[in-house]
Amino acid sequence: MTPKREKILWTVYGLVLILLFLISSTDVIMKEKEPEIYPISIIIDDTTDDFYVNFKKGVDQAAIDYHADVSFITLYDKTRTDQQLELVSREVNDGARAVILSPLDESALLLAMDETMINGPFVVINSPLSHVKVSCNITEDYGKAGETLAENIVRRTGKTTPVYLIAESMAGFPNMLIQEGMMSVFQENGYEVQTVEVKSEEECRKFLNEVTGRQKETALAALDVETLLRISRTLEEQEAYQTYTSGVYGFGSTLQILNYLDKGVIDGLVVTNDFIRGYLSIQKAVEAIQNVGIHQTVEIPHYYVEQKNLRDKEFQKILYPLD
Repeated sequence: MTPKREKILWTVYGLVLILLFLISSTDVIMKEKEPEIYPISIIIDDTTDDFYVNFKKGVDQAAIDYHADVSFITLYDKTRTDQQLELVSREVNDGARAVILSPLDESALLLAMDETMINGPFVVINSPLSHVKVSCNITEDYGKAGETLAENIVRRTGKTTPVYLIAESMAGFPNMLIQEGMMSVFQENGYEVQTVEVKSEEECRKFLNEVTGRQKETALAALDVETLLRISRTLEEQEAYQTYTSGVYGFGSTLQILNYLDKGVIDGLVVTNDFIRGYLSIQKAVEAIQNVGIHQTVEIPHYYVEQKNLRDKEFQKILYPLD
C-alpha cells in the first residue's frame, strides 16, 4: 500500500471515529426525542395536606415515572363546595390536562359535571362517585371496610358495651357506606349503637365528658381521620377518660394516628395503601390524557392493624413507604 493511500485510510478511520463519538454522546447528529410532559392538578377536600403524606409520596414517584408536572392544591375553606368547583375550572383553564379530585360534596360535583360547569378528564379518589367525565375512580370497598372494623370491635368487646360511631359529618358517600357496613355487624350481634357528630375539639371534649360521666365503658369508632385525631388527643391529655373506654377505633394511617396506635391510645385501625393510591392516581391520569374516553374503577384493598402487629413487615411496607 502506498503512503498516500495509507494516509487516506487513516483519515477515513479518524472521521468514522469522530462520527461515532458524536452520535453516541451528543445530539448534533441524532437529536434525542424529548419526553412529553403532562400537567396534572390534584385538588383535595381539605385545607391541609397533613393527611396525604403517603399519598404524596406515591404521587411524587409516579410523576417521575410518567413525566407529570403536578400541582397539589388544598382548599381555603372545606365547607365551601363552590370553592372546590372554582378551583377545578381554574386549573383546567390554566392548562391542566387532567384533574385528580377528592370530592368535598359528591352531589354538587355530579350536578356540575352534568351541567358542564367543569370538564375533565377526572380521576376521582376517596369516593365511589362515577360519571361519564370520570376516567378512573380509585376507591375501596367502604362497606366491607366498615364491616371489618366492626367485626374486630365485636371480637374485643362484649355485646353489653355501648358503641358510638363518631364523625365530623355522617353525610357523604364514604361515611354512609362505612356506617352501613358497621351497623349490619353490630345489629347482627345485638349491640347498642349511637351516632354522634363532633365538629371541633371543644365538641369532642364535651362528648367525652358526657360519656365518661355515665361510668360505663364504651367503644368509640371514628369514621374520619380528623375525628379520630380529636378523640386521641383528648384521651391522651385527659388520661382519666381512658378508664371508661373499651377501645378507640377508626380509619386512616397518618403518622400521628400510627403514633397513637403505638402508644395504645388507639386500639385498632383499618388502613389502605395510600402510596399506591397516589401512584395510581397519576398513572391513570396520564392514561386518560393519552386515551380520552376510557373509564375504569380500581379498588384498593384494606387491612386491619393493631399495636401488636404494627411492626410486621407487611404493614411496614404499607404504612411507612420509602422510609
